[in-house]
Amino acid sequence: MNILKLLIVSLLVSQIFAAADATCTGTGCASPANCPAPPTVTPPLTMTWANGVASGKCALSACPTGGATFTGASDPFCQSCPGTPSGSVQAVFANVAGTACVAAGATCGAGRAANTWTNSDCLACYGNTQQYAKADRSACQANPIPGADATCTGTGCASPANCPAPPTVTPTMTMTWANGVASGKCALSACPTGGATFTGASDPFCQSCPGTPSGSVQAVFANVAGTACVAAGATCGAGRAANTWTNSDCLACYGNTQQYAKADRSACQANPIPGADATCTGTGCASPANCPAPPTVTPSMTLTWGNGVTSGKCALSTCPTGGATFTGASDPFCQSCPGTPSGSVQAVFANVAGTACVAAGATCGAGRAANTWTNSDCLACYGNTQQYAKADRSACQANPIPGADVTCTGSGCASPANCPAPPTVTPTMTLTWGNGVNSGKCALNTCPTGGATFTGATDLFCQSCPGTANGSVQAVFANTAGNACVAAGATCGNGRTANTWTNSDCLACNGNTSQYAKTDRSGCQATAPTSSSSSNSMIFLSSVLFLITFLF
Repeated sequence: MNILKLLIVSLLVSQIFAAADATCTGTGCASPANCPAPPTVTPPLTMTWANGVASGKCALSACPTGGATFTGASDPFCQSCPGTPSGSVQAVFANVAGTACVAAGATCGAGRAANTWTNSDCLACYGNTQQYAKADRSACQANPIPGADATCTGTGCASPANCPAPPTVTPTMTMTWANGVASGKCALSACPTGGATFTGASDPFCQSCPGTPSGSVQAVFANVAGTACVAAGATCGAGRAANTWTNSDCLACYGNTQQYAKADRSACQANPIPGADATCTGTGCASPANCPAPPTVTPSMTLTWGNGVTSGKCALSTCPTGGATFTGASDPFCQSCPGTPSGSVQAVFANVAGTACVAAGATCGAGRAANTWTNSDCLACYGNTQQYAKADRSACQANPIPGADVTCTGSGCASPANCPAPPTVTPTMTLTWGNGVNSGKCALNTCPTGGATFTGATDLFCQSCPGTANGSVQAVFANTAGNACVAAGATCGNGRTANTWTNSDCLACNGNTSQYAKTDRSGCQATAPTSSSSSNSMIFLSSVLFLITFLF
């Protein structure tokens, strides 16, 4: 009989939960010197701290069983005897009352990092007494954060006279409109907490209780169903400006039921816009016999060729939406589903990699006319790997074209001993003088690309890196400001032959500040010169009038 009693006791003891390792202070597991005193448990249970499994850790000798209650719990106790987790969040922190181990993101005690409270942690640590985090997350409070200021109609914040009725919220909560912080604004008394659902939302409600933003776009508009505050570029309602719908706004406002904007952007629809007409080869739109195979799109979507609107043309059944990526694009695909234009240049050609429809002046492929490459087309078709056209425009290359040959002074091309210092260029690039192609000539190692600006230009720089010609007049002279190479008939500087200024050269060299040549062509001036013949005519006319008056 005694042996049987011992077996029963052993079995009961074995049912008491074994405790996990916990971190105490100092060296050792004495209580309360290192580990806090265990809580008082009902029914009574003796718990003592001892060395844990891991070196330097401590563990309790036993843990309360289910149904037991306790007071005086601490974080180390909860690490050793955790409560019930919430999803992946372990219940290893003692609540403020010390009566439970709760699944909070951080300690409920004084050691918590500043301004880290959330609604879920407040509820876990304080229960229903202080379940809401303050606006600055510095502590918990009994009432939810009030709504932000919103604009209602008329004078006052009465509902529904001025502000629309708040939505119906589950779990039930009371929200009322009141004067906002700013004069003339209104605000809700509280906002639904995370996890709450609602119906009947309005734009003023969403302004006062915004949803989750999407990047820099705030979620201050109610979706069409009135069940969410969404990050749209404008209202989802009747007050939206005409023809302003986009795919992203359609998705935000309607969800997957009408996620595509119509071609004229007047509304949303369930299906994407079909592709525009394109020219394939032969008769018919079969793929790949006539039209090239559509690209592979991510996220996956099916693109098929069919007859276009115009006789003899073909069109894709649909086009990839914004944000989709693809490989294997062709010119006919880009004609049917163009990319983003650059000014008046349409993006109807596939880049060399086949990953984008780009705004080039001609195809990026083998069918391009000979010697027609430009810097802008090289950049569009190849990206930064080969963004410069060769000197004969036969292809693209990685490095810009070097400057043309010029004549500097003396022997050699040192700067500034022989060749003038190159200008300062923005974006920054290094220009250096070196031996030119022809013996005794000098040339710059490279020239600024289109869009670059510079100061300190000289005639020799402009001869090596000319500007845009004006008809047959080459832009090989630096303007007076030194910030452009201009198409003038002679230098804008001191070396110009006397009395050779013209209106066109004054305009090229000085801009609108001194665009007129003086009468003797010795320089430029801001106003047009008075004609000497008209002055003489006025003197003659005045004399005649005087004689008539005197004689008659």
